[in-house]
Amino acid sequence: MDHLVMEPVAGFRFQADWIGPELEPGYENCYFQAVREFELDEVPESALLRIAADTSYVLWLNGLKVASGPVRGTAKLCYFDTLEVAPLLRPGRNVIAALVYSPVRENFIVAPAAPALRLEIPGVVGTGPDWKLRLAPEWKTPVPLFSLQTGFMVHRDLRLASDEWKNGVTEGWKNAAVVTDEKLCGKELKPRNVPALVETFLRPTDLLNCAAVAPGDAPSLDELPVYLNREPWEPLPPGRLQQEADGGMYRIMPDPAGKGAALVFDFDRELIGRLRVVAEAPAGTVVDIVYGEELDEGRVQSEFVRPIYRFTDRYILREGENEIGTVILERGFKVVQLVFRNFGRPVCIRSVGATGMRYPYVHRGRFHSSDAELNRIWEMCVETLESCTTDIFMDCPWRERAFWVNDLVVENRTTLAAFGSSAIHRRAFELAFSQQTPEGWVPGLCPQPENENFMLPATNLFLMTMLYDYLMASGDGGTVRRYLPCMERIIEAFERLADAGGLISAPKGYWNFFDWGFELNDYCFSNCRESMINSLYVSALQCFNETAELVGYDSGKRQEYERRQRRTAAAIEPAFLSPATGYLADPVKRGDEDTTVSSQLAHALALLAGLERERFVAALTDETLLEPEFYLHFYVFRAMIRHGRRQAGLERIRRHWGRMARTGFPTLYEAGVYQIGRASQNRSGSLCHGFGTSPLEFLQTGILGVTAVAPGFAEFSFRPALLDLTFAEGRIPTPRGNIAVRLERSGQGIEAELRIPEGCSAVLPDGSKLETGTHLVQLEDAE
Repeated sequence: MDHLVMEPVAGFRFQADWIGPELEPGYENCYFQAVREFELDEVPESALLRIAADTSYVLWLNGLKVASGPVRGTAKLCYFDTLEVAPLLRPGRNVIAALVYSPVRENFIVAPAAPALRLEIPGVVGTGPDWKLRLAPEWKTPVPLFSLQTGFMVHRDLRLASDEWKNGVTEGWKNAAVVTDEKLCGKELKPRNVPALVETFLRPTDLLNCAAVAPGDAPSLDELPVYLNREPWEPLPPGRLQQEADGGMYRIMPDPAGKGAALVFDFDRELIGRLRVVAEAPAGTVVDIVYGEELDEGRVQSEFVRPIYRFTDRYILREGENEIGTVILERGFKVVQLVFRNFGRPVCIRSVGATGMRYPYVHRGRFHSSDAELNRIWEMCVETLESCTTDIFMDCPWRERAFWVNDLVVENRTTLAAFGSSAIHRRAFELAFSQQTPEGWVPGLCPQPENENFMLPATNLFLMTMLYDYLMASGDGGTVRRYLPCMERIIEAFERLADAGGLISAPKGYWNFFDWGFELNDYCFSNCRESMINSLYVSALQCFNETAELVGYDSGKRQEYERRQRRTAAAIEPAFLSPATGYLADPVKRGDEDTTVSSQLAHALALLAGLERERFVAALTDETLLEPEFYLHFYVFRAMIRHGRRQAGLERIRRHWGRMARTGFPTLYEAGVYQIGRASQNRSGSLCHGFGTSPLEFLQTGILGVTAVAPGFAEFSFRPALLDLTFAEGRIPTPRGNIAVRLERSGQGIEAELRIPEGCSAVLPDGSKLETGTHLVQLEDAE
């Protein structure tokens, strides 16, 4: 995306039409090609090309690939890219060509309305009925899903592919149809709001396995994943796979009995992007690709308990050289399996590689200590966050690549800790709040398909935490102020659920989800009234008032929110406290049984809501109570820091996250407390999940001791705790520069070196302040 320009004119309005193919009702998985020739007397100094697509495009200009995009939107929002293309234009004949893809069917990544392209260079060319267009012949449809969350598999017959159209050869093509679909035209079309992604070309680090496979094929594409998972593998006879010394080229020799060959490559890192395999092969060679994160009995798993997961693509090769891999769609993987069949002459694999795409974070945050395992955990958290961010925060690269708003409560804070604030945070809020319903609810999935209901009640209250955390780290009061009216609508939606005593019950029919620690132990809070949503409501009311004051927003409801806060807080213990244990006991379903559960999370949320009881503090470390999974340890760690249990938090990180560090895997698993890695989620657990990165905040605030007390760290508290470490050092990003901390054990206390950037000040435990500069101070350990 070298030609990408962050849109200088926010008020640009397209004059060009949306164009697309005329499709039969029910047509899905649409690939189309669009071409337009135009003449120029002379090349202008600047030519800004703006392009939008429903839902994805790849653009060529005069035969050169220029860009692909756009960033994802929602049912309400669509984005366009702005490209400076003057250097690619020439006097005389020019050709614009675009490949456009729309699944037509909604999934967890895109919210399609109608397959369409909109492009304009003002005063030069724009999409309209004079464009030539055809359905791309080499992509097959209908095809099965790759996964429910990400859409359809790729089935591409390269024998039907040609590059001539990119140079304007359109004989027999039809004129484009102008698309007037109400759903598409009703979307707000806005300029791209994040910078170009960093694209890195990677080669595999290892050939993990190779095998011979019997002749034959699955009865249908629907059955292909099961067939691939179950077909017998045999050792390749000597000489059937020939490899260059540097591992860059492989030659697969044909088998007299017609057997194919399977090769499994490891890229040694989680990536989101496009596989690229260049292979010379006879026409009709079939290549099946399976994407995954680890091996299952020597191969990449393609059969799952839930048949919505398949992770399989198919390519049919033409005579000669072929480029195998997705052109417009993205795949997430660490390992890939290639199965070659139906070749009577050698197949020469000239190269195997992949283009990985990541958000352009800068590693501003840092943590290093005397505990090598803690240092490794920090690095794994950072790598996980980078792996899970492209055009938006995502849950995982492999299984879903979805923007779950509930995950953002962790990812928002931990990316701020690791990298500092950036456009990705503002974009996340814009996407999430664009989906707010007239009743005030914000779906937990973005975009949310019309046939899904992920209206997660707790997520709506998490949003207040996210806005506050973003404000304190970034100082961006304008963005936060913009969304406080949205939060008021959420608060009123919850207030309508309150009974006469002020207790909230989540709406019936909604998935009352908090943390996988409950679901993995067969607990379900749907249609149950419990303490956690009430504690979150109390915290949201308090946080709203505090945030509104910080950004100068007058809701006129401060006193009313204080009244509700006191009322609901006072109702929690009478409703949920167990006289027998002194702990909160939340009503819950376990299978068909009505029961109760006492959890560390419920007590952490109560403490953070101001219900400060010694018994609740004890609950944070009581192992007879249910622990959360990785995800909402986020709140448990916050409560531990606030209530003098930092050492317990550190030990918890070593126990659960340390186990991840000892796997040698580069990223954090989705689950690591009750079920480990792939074993979770019916053996489809992710091995790279951003919501597990809460140790980043703990190490920065609980060890290094830096917590913002004014927006943008204009003022921050400094209460470090070395605990059982002998030294620790690190950086904390702020809009004014990095705060730098170095701590060393000195007798019973800490010798601290603190560097404060200009415009910031530190508040020490005794209330004294330090201003800009580097300071050496002696402090007692905060715990």
